[in-house]
Amino acid sequence: MFEIFQKLEPKDVLTLCVGTIALLVSVGNFMHSVSSKSKDARKSAQNLFDTTILDIVELRKDREDYRLEHGEDWGKHKFGSLRVSLNDRRHLLISQATSLLKNYKLDVPDVAYVIIGAAFSETGRPGEAVRFYEKAVELAITPIEKAWARRPYGQALLKAGELEKGRKQLLLSITDLRSLAEHPG
Repeated sequence: MFEIFQKLEPKDVLTLCVGTIALLVSVGNFMHSVSSKSKDARKSAQNLFDTTILDIVELRKDREDYRLEHGEDWGKHKFGSLRVSLNDRRHLLISQATSLLKNYKLDVPDVAYVIIGAAFSETGRPGEAVRFYEKAVELAITPIEKAWARRPYGQALLKAGELEKGRKQLLLSITDLRSLAEHPG
């Protein structure tokens, strides 16, 4: 290989060097472009996820407000289309949140997992809620966060038929909360 370079004229060596440098710069620009687009997509997905979680919370509040406002009439036929509409929106938001979690590496706090778990539980899908509550317990940083995440996790496990595991989580939650009540901070 070195012999080939010795046979080349200086202008050809210079052309080869410039071409190599241009290729390296082009590859570097391409890699930067791909990396930048990936970061932009992740940031956009993070913003959409955060908005989706807020929408789930707002929808839950709206549904509860309607239920309180209309009392026993809420279950009647005349509010059927409103209930269906709210349920459809909740399912859409749940799907959007889970899709974003699946397709992007997002920075998700434990409370977001609790909110998604609660949305699954409210739709009668405690088995699907379990994995979100489990992740919330795993991500909880403070003892109070862990205790509060364990309570719905235990309830979802019970509803999903995992009685011993659910009972254990509920008892751990009670133990943690009692300990925090006796030793605040």
